Amino acid sequence: MIMGKTDRENSTPAPSAGRQRALVAGNGLAGMLACRALIDLGITVSVCGAGSESSALYCAAPDFDLDTYVESIRANLKDVEIVECNGIPRISRDGSEFVADFGRGRQERFGCVILAPAVSMTPLSGEMPEGMESLSPGKASDHGTTCLFVLDYGLRTDPGVGMTAIRQALENVEAGGRSFVLMKHAPVAHLFGESLFEQAKRSGVRFLRFRGEYPEIKIDPDESGLEGKLRVTIKGLGDGNEELVVSSDRILAAGAPDGSSVPEAARDIAARDIDENGFLLSSSVHCHSGRSFTNGVFAVGEAVGSTDLIRVAARAASAAVQAKAWMIRAEVMRDSETVSFTEDCIRCLTCTRICPHAAFAYNTAPARSTVSASAAACQECGVCVAECPRLVLDLVSFPDLGMVSFLDEVKKLGPSSPVVVYGCQRSAGRAVGNVTLPRDVLFCSVPCAGRVSEALLWATLEAGASGILVAGCHHGNCASSTGTDWARARTESVLEKLGLPAGIPAPIGYVTAAANEAARFGRSIAEFRESLARENEREALTGK
Repeated sequence: MIMGKTDRENSTPAPSAGRQRALVAGNGLAGMLACRALIDLGITVSVCGAGSESSALYCAAPDFDLDTYVESIRANLKDVEIVECNGIPRISRDGSEFVADFGRGRQERFGCVILAPAVSMTPLSGEMPEGMESLSPGKASDHGTTCLFVLDYGLRTDPGVGMTAIRQALENVEAGGRSFVLMKHAPVAHLFGESLFEQAKRSGVRFLRFRGEYPEIKIDPDESGLEGKLRVTIKGLGDGNEELVVSSDRILAAGAPDGSSVPEAARDIAARDIDENGFLLSSSVHCHSGRSFTNGVFAVGEAVGSTDLIRVAARAASAAVQAKAWMIRAEVMRDSETVSFTEDCIRCLTCTRICPHAAFAYNTAPARSTVSASAAACQECGVCVAECPRLVLDLVSFPDLGMVSFLDEVKKLGPSSPVVVYGCQRSAGRAVGNVTLPRDVLFCSVPCAGRVSEALLWATLEAGASGILVAGCHHGNCASSTGTDWARARTESVLEKLGLPAGIPAPIGYVTAAANEAARFGRSIAEFRESLARENEREALTGK
């Protein structure tokens, strides 16, 4: 058990009592790593969790003792408050802070929440032979025995778990035993991957690889009758090894974390922000599958699909830095206004539903209910402004008046029919600085491509633009998650409503760009402009 402060007296949280305080939900190894990273930044930490402490993180580093490492972390967490509660507490957002209800009348405020719940490993196939066991982070054997390590059984093994299996196979050989590793993929995508893989092969670990369907594994009693021995027949390896018989003491199957076992309470706190495999996404994690936009909530460890100790430690440190930055920003922005409302708001809650940053809250009151936006959570992308059906929202930092002024400039150039490019300030807005624009191209930087509404597209055409190109971020890289998707959908909607005949170049286009893709962005503008010019030449020649 982590040593720490005792529970304080039951209390009702006072507003802003949670500044520079973090709640870590999960008392396993990933949670301890997060606690250590937060404490190093001077943040007050409370930790809670249910059940026994989990150390289900794997490390393939040579000569690494996980138990000693865990004890060293525990010894340095004396300033962590341990909150006793059953499971993850009920947590609600209150402005830029979070209120945690631990039961028995105790509620406390926190500036951020770190989710680090333990999850199960993928359930092994129901067809798994009796006698096969799951790999654990510890050593496979204290003595030299014959061990068969099975990877990629049904689903691909997590790289961290796979490399740990190879390390355990190597340790078993060095202790005088024999090790076989049956796998489809070599899990070497790791800091020590290639070197450990080569070291294991040189030391005598035998690797058995299959390419197609999983080979048949059959376990029969050993003919010698020795107690505890397993006779394993492996069929379908290929490469001439149609059948291999191994007499093994143990069979250990390496799997991967199971996203379906992420606790429901953690999913709710993260606004059910999960990827396609059921894992939580986090503001501190950038990957191909996306990231979380629940501001102030971060996730580390197995709940985000990672079991590798080195990567989890790095992500915990990253989450701590971003958590501190979030709390500092929340304090600075506490009394600020980012989104304004007019009296025409009918509280349809469209903004609450579509905000990619969970910045809006519905406040009930006896006289008149209201909708408000937390300035700390709001990223001022303008998606809400563009989708408000009553046009009652406006960005304080990017008001509609600014767009009116820009459209006035377009009208002044009406006779020359300029091409207007709307670009996200984080991507195209930065790339355009390294692009030489033709004189008939006007660039307008917007907070997010999601701010470009259908109304703005129609108004731009009415102002005299010969064409409009909307430039958003690449899918999955948008700082406002759905902003770039909204922009694409709106351009397609306007094109559909224009109803142009086949063969006519579209006067409205959509492209994606990154801040470091100036040349590519420049080509996109040139190609769009050239397609419009060809149509103008055709009209001049045909008189149509």
